[in-house]
Amino acid sequence: VVYVDTTVKPLWTAHFHKSGRVAMLGRVMPCVETVLINQGAGAPLWLRTYSGHQPLVNNVLPLIDEVEAAIGAGMLGRLTVIDGEMDCVALFKQFDRRPGRYFIVPLDRSRVKDLSSIEGLHQLAPYRDGDSIGGGWLDLTDSQDPKAPPYRTRAIVLQRRTKKTFSVFGTSAPCEEFSDEELIDAYFSRWPKQEQI
Repeated sequence: VVYVDTTVKPLWTAHFHKSGRVAMLGRVMPCVETVLINQGAGAPLWLRTYSGHQPLVNNVLPLIDEVEAAIGAGMLGRLTVIDGEMDCVALFKQFDRRPGRYFIVPLDRSRVKDLSSIEGLHQLAPYRDGDSIGGGWLDLTDSQDPKAPPYRTRAIVLQRRTKKTFSVFGTSAPCEEFSDEELIDAYFSRWPKQEQI
């Protein structure tokens, strides 16, 4: 598994500099954004810093290519775990053009307002801590090309035990290679393996 994430830091300067949204301050201001590629706890394998906000859609796969060119083809995991800001059909289509490289990303709640939109979702199965999971298929609209046919993706639902709320994850990983449980485990292991450290 390879984890991709970004961090944004404010830049206090009186000189001209590109700006972006700095979440920890809740404002748009001059900043630097760093894209990190990790495989687990510890120092990132690769990082790239940009002036201002940099859309990850244009940079995830080129950065993964840079890492593989440096450490050897096939050395990175086949599954790329990305946080919610990468919920973008244009990126999903880029992954589809890379055989053997898959993604999992949480989908925005505006895409899935209720579970009836997930085709083939049957009874949810028990998961850890009393949560439940299940899988199906979901058709997504490409915001960059609204006239394009809907993009069909595998969807995994995680329903929380306590509040009965749900989260939906999109993935390109095939069912015969990666079970729903394996994919959800891979996504949630990013917290102790990447962000907490």
